[in-house]
Amino acid sequence: MSIDIIIRKTKKIESLLVRIGAEGRGLHEKVTSIEGKLEPQVIKRIRFIASIRNKSLHDYNFELTEDVLSNFIDASDEVDVYLSSIIDPHSTPNTSSSSSSGSSKGLLDTFSDASTLGKVGIVAAAIVAVVLSNS
Repeated sequence: MSIDIIIRKTKKIESLLVRIGAEGRGLHEKVTSIEGKLEPQVIKRIRFIASIRNKSLHDYNFELTEDVLSNFIDASDEVDVYLSSIIDPHSTPNTSSSSSSGSSKGLLDTFSDASTLGKVGIVAAAIVAVVLSNS
């Protein structure tokens, strides 16, 4: 069920935020409490995730379309990878190291610039890291 996916993914993100030091009652409050530690694109995605979660649970007239659910899942997976990399920098490919020109890109920038296959690889690496860390 789509509501189950929404609940499961938001609970995971909320727990990752708490591990980073977030405080508050919901995702919006938690992300506000640590927004100085996060990239603006990640904050925007977390607020989108929180809004879809709240609308799904509280707005009787909200229609969770396949497009909205797909965007929710994509955003949740990206945020999960990003937050997990903050908690354990070795859990995903090290995409925030400086290049030879001296500039550095954040994980979300690298993820956004990656091809579809590259994104699949990044998410797959994160999933493998999570599975291995839980075993």
